[in-house]
Amino acid sequence: MITRQPSRLTPKNDHVAMIIVVLRVSDPNAADKSAGHCSKQDIRSLDDQKRLSEEWIDSNIDCQYETTFIYGTGSGEYLDREEVLQLEQLVATGRYDLILTEDLGRIMRRFASFIFCEASLDSKTRVVAINDRVDTFQEGWQESAIFAAMHHERSNRDNSSRVKRTLRNRFMLDEAEQLPIFGQIRPEGARSMADWYKDPAAEAIYQKWFQLLDDGATFGEVADWLNANNVPVGPYCRLQTWDAQMVARITYNPFLKGLRTHNKTISVRNSRGKYRPEKAAPELLMTRELPHLAFFDADYYDRIVAQLRAKNARYSRKSKDNGKDIRTGMPRKRTRFPGQMVDCGECGRSCNYGGEASGDRLFCSGAIDYKCWNAVGLSGPLVTEKVLEAILAEVECLPEWDERMLATIQEEALKLDADRERRLQQLADGERECRRKRDHLIKFVSEGDFSSGVRELLAETERSLGQISVDRQRLERQPRQTVEIPPMCELKRLAREVLTDIDRNDPEFQALMRRMVPRLVVFPYKPCDGGHIVPRVQFRWTPAGLLPDPRLRELLTNLTEKVITVDPYVPPDRVLALPTVLANPDLSKPELEARFGIEQHTVKQARKLIAVMAELGITDPYIPLVEPPDTGFSRHKHARYRFEPLPHAGEV
Repeated sequence: MITRQPSRLTPKNDHVAMIIVVLRVSDPNAADKSAGHCSKQDIRSLDDQKRLSEEWIDSNIDCQYETTFIYGTGSGEYLDREEVLQLEQLVATGRYDLILTEDLGRIMRRFASFIFCEASLDSKTRVVAINDRVDTFQEGWQESAIFAAMHHERSNRDNSSRVKRTLRNRFMLDEAEQLPIFGQIRPEGARSMADWYKDPAAEAIYQKWFQLLDDGATFGEVADWLNANNVPVGPYCRLQTWDAQMVARITYNPFLKGLRTHNKTISVRNSRGKYRPEKAAPELLMTRELPHLAFFDADYYDRIVAQLRAKNARYSRKSKDNGKDIRTGMPRKRTRFPGQMVDCGECGRSCNYGGEASGDRLFCSGAIDYKCWNAVGLSGPLVTEKVLEAILAEVECLPEWDERMLATIQEEALKLDADRERRLQQLADGERECRRKRDHLIKFVSEGDFSSGVRELLAETERSLGQISVDRQRLERQPRQTVEIPPMCELKRLAREVLTDIDRNDPEFQALMRRMVPRLVVFPYKPCDGGHIVPRVQFRWTPAGLLPDPRLRELLTNLTEKVITVDPYVPPDRVLALPTVLANPDLSKPELEARFGIEQHTVKQARKLIAVMAELGITDPYIPLVEPPDTGFSRHKHARYRFEPLPHAGEV
């Protein structure tokens, strides 16, 4: 029975009350016990929540209202769910009068729900959680919201403790089975792992597998051997062929020596509600010996694994000082500049951090997968410094704005205003069409059509209306007509302050560089007289990225864009001495050494380099590589190599 709330709802626009109803289930799949799966909640719970909300509205709202439904799935602890972001955007518009939900946990769990209620009050938006007896327009709602959050947290903790206790007990009783790997057979009706047995054909394969590793083969070479001999993968593998990661994963599994482990890692929740694995304390580790499933003697297995770990230690991200991961505590999706911004100029694929213990070098992902021959490494910190130096140098050379460019910018601003008005008209037309479709669907529902197709179409229509409203509000907030362009001296001062003082690890630095340098492309080059292959980076730069006004950035981007080339490497001595030797052709080697401090053998090498450049008719000592070289790279010599460039390869 829905009780009437004493506080009435007065629409902000004095006509129609704008209401958001939040509905969520933890698992969108219905229970399927026949398949051994039992969902957390039935999808039909959304209808139950909707019906409860509609009863509350009928009992407590006595004015005309318009309802927006936000349907969600997934854990309420995840604060970065799409529906949460959509809800926050809608509340920020300040147009809505009421947010209604069954309980606060349907919106989000923990004290984030309390903070959300306070943020909604800033927009003068009322929040009502029916079961939690929370109404932010009533005195004492804070206590109810806090108690609800505490109840949800305690319930989660109790459930977690119960599950962990059950798993520990069943592990010790050999009643908690895990998925078999290659070579292990789980018979029908097996009640414990004591009933499992080894595949006799896998014995010889594992012996050859570890013999190859003992002889110095890589995981990739073992995978090639397995695929060449048509060895099937494990029964629960997603891939149909072996790869290096799969071989490494099974090699390091102590199950091969008959040892099963439990509690090697624990789950730790971060501030956004996501869980990440961490290494558990040694006292929590539980082991169980299953000698009938062992493929190797423990001493032999431990020796091979120790040998592999020592061999691959130089590729680890662990610090040499304390043994900890150098990226511990850093979000995986928030990489350092220029991470996620560098592409290979030969194949077009991204260059990623990795391959060395320092974790400061980027390598072409295509070369790692044997789809590109460009295996040149790129120093991330050196690229950062070189790019900043080049940008600062270009900023100092920028001329003052001329009258023709200012007039062009104002014309572009007027064009943007016209596009903005046209887009607003399109959104208005789309909103009318969505409202008409929603009214027809509501009529179907009122006449008794509760089919899943109608519900899904109605939910999609409600989501479209919400997105249209957000887009319209964003466009309406944009400024119109003329724009104020700062003087060039002000732009230069801003560049000096921002680019020299900002912390390189600050996320704001990454965002700023993305505005000025959306993409960097690396090409392999080589000295024309022979030597080590080096990377050369090209990128498009626009000074408009320094400006905080997004509209002004959009206007100036195409008018001030420029292609810049930087060399993120330390040139050899003969290349460094080249300008001085060219500028003083009449001086002898002793005179050059005495006047400029250049050693005589370096002068000799520089003059040979000048002769080669003159013979080739070039002024740059470096020439681009257009095909795999005979020496320096070896990825293209592997049997798995297939050059597969992307369509945009080579574009800057």
